[in-house]
Amino acid sequence: MERMEEIIEQILQGNNIEDYKNETKEEILSTLSVYHEELRFQNEELKRTNHELVLVKENYESLFYEAPTSYLTVDGSFSITDCNRKASSLFENEDLTGSKLFEWISEDSQDAFYFHTKQLEHQKDIQPIDITLDINGKEKHVHMESNVINKGEYRIACIDQTENVNYQKHIEHLSIHDEMTGLYNRRYFEKKVQEMDTSQNFPLGFILGDINGLKLINDAFGHPEGDNVVKKVSEALSENTRTNDEVFRIGGDEFAIILPNTSEKEVKEIRAQLVKSCVIEGDNKLYITTSFGSSVKKMAFQSTEEVLQYAENRMYRNKLFQRNSHRTSYINSMMASLFEKVPREEAHSQRVSSLAEKLGQALDLDETRLLNLKTAGMLHDIGKITIDHSILNKDTPLTAEENELVQRHPEIGHRILNASEEFADLSMIVLTHHEHYDGRGYPLNLEGEDIKLEARIIHICEAYDAMVSDHPYHPAISKEEALQELKKYSGKEFDPKLVELFIEIMS
Repeated sequence: MERMEEIIEQILQGNNIEDYKNETKEEILSTLSVYHEELRFQNEELKRTNHELVLVKENYESLFYEAPTSYLTVDGSFSITDCNRKASSLFENEDLTGSKLFEWISEDSQDAFYFHTKQLEHQKDIQPIDITLDINGKEKHVHMESNVINKGEYRIACIDQTENVNYQKHIEHLSIHDEMTGLYNRRYFEKKVQEMDTSQNFPLGFILGDINGLKLINDAFGHPEGDNVVKKVSEALSENTRTNDEVFRIGGDEFAIILPNTSEKEVKEIRAQLVKSCVIEGDNKLYITTSFGSSVKKMAFQSTEEVLQYAENRMYRNKLFQRNSHRTSYINSMMASLFEKVPREEAHSQRVSSLAEKLGQALDLDETRLLNLKTAGMLHDIGKITIDHSILNKDTPLTAEENELVQRHPEIGHRILNASEEFADLSMIVLTHHEHYDGRGYPLNLEGEDIKLEARIIHICEAYDAMVSDHPYHPAISKEEALQELKKYSGKEFDPKLVELFIEIMS
C-alpha cells in the first residue's frame, strides 16, 4: 500500500522517473492494479464493519426503546436524558427528557432514593430499592435497579409492581376487615383485645351489639335487604363513636366496640346514644333496632374474658326482654306496609278474618283456636309484602312468571311468622291456606285432613271474599253466584263439610 502511494505520488510529481526505467509500463500497471484491489478490499471491509455497527446500534436502540421494562438514562444531577416507551407509559408522559427524577419520587421514598443516588455516584454497593412514584396524583410502586454507564451517566430500570403491591394490600386489608361493612373483623378484634389490655388504656370499655330481627328481615325480604340493614347499622356505629374507639363486626348481626380510657359513665352515655342512632329504617318502612350491653375493665387483675362475658350477658338480657315486642312490631309494620302498597288488602284481610271467625264459632272451636283463626285470617297474606306492588295492583291477568311469584307468598309468610314466638303457631296455617282438598294446591300438595282445619277454613273464606269483591282485572260476582262456585268445587278445592256449613251460615 505504501509502495503504491509512493509510486503514484512520484509519477504525478514527475520526480525520479528513472527509478522506474527498468520496469515496463505493464509491470507498473500490474503493481498499481494489485494495490488498487487491496484498496477496494479494505474499503469493502470498512463498509461491512460500518453496516454491522449500524445494525448493532439499531438493535441496541430497539432493545432499549421497545424493552418490556421501563428504562431511563440520567445525568449526574439525575435529570432524565432519555427513556424508552415503557417508561413513558409508566410516568404517563411522552417526553420525560429534561425533567428531574426527584420530582417523581413520593415524599416517603425521597430518603431511600437519595441514598441510592449516593451509591451510584460512588459506584459502590449499588443495591436495588423499592420506592413509590407520585404520578398525576396516583401512587405507583416500582422496584428500581441502576447501573453506571460512564462517570456522571446512569441507566435506571423501573419495574412496575403496583398491581402486586395493591393486591397484597388488599389481602392484608381483608385479613383484618369485614368485606361487606369495612369494619374490623372478629380475628382482629381478638388480637386488639390482647393489645389494648394494658394499664395505659384503663379504664378499658367494651360495648357489644346485636341487631334485632335480622333473620326475620332475611327470611321476609331476602339476604340483600338484610345486608343493607347490616351496612346501615355499621355506618351508625362508626358515626357515633369517637376517633380513638374501634368498631368491629364479630358475627353476622353482632358488633363490638373497644373504648380505651373511658369511664363507666362515659361508656353508658355512648351506649345510650348508640341505641338511639341504630334505629334503622329499612327499604320496606320497617324500623330495625339493635340491643347493646357494656362493661368496663378498670384494673389489671380483672379477667378480660369475664368483663367481655358480662357485656355479652347484658346485651342478650336486653335482647331477650325486647325480642318479642320487636318481632311483633316488625310484623305489624309489615302488614301496615302491605296495606299501604295495596289498600284493598286491608279490607280483604279484615273480611277474611271475620268470616273465618264465624265459621270457627259454628264449629264450636275453643277460645284459643278461635283467636288463632281470627289472627291467621288477618295475617294470611303477609307474605305478599315481598311482591312488587305493580304485580299486586295489575289490571290484567298475571303472566306465568308473575303468578309463580305470587304463589310463593304462603312460604314467605310462614318464614316471617315462624321467626316470632308470638305468631309461630300461626305459621303452618298461613303456609297451607292455599292447599286444595284433592291435593292439587300449593306449596306442599297436602290432601284432605292433612291440611290444618284453620287453613281449610281460611281458604274457603278467602276464595269467597275474592269472588264477591272487585279486582283490577275482574269484577265482583253476586253472593249467590259465589256460593254456587264454592259448591261446584266442593270436594275438589274445598273441604265439602266446611263448604256446606259455610253456605248454611251465609244463607
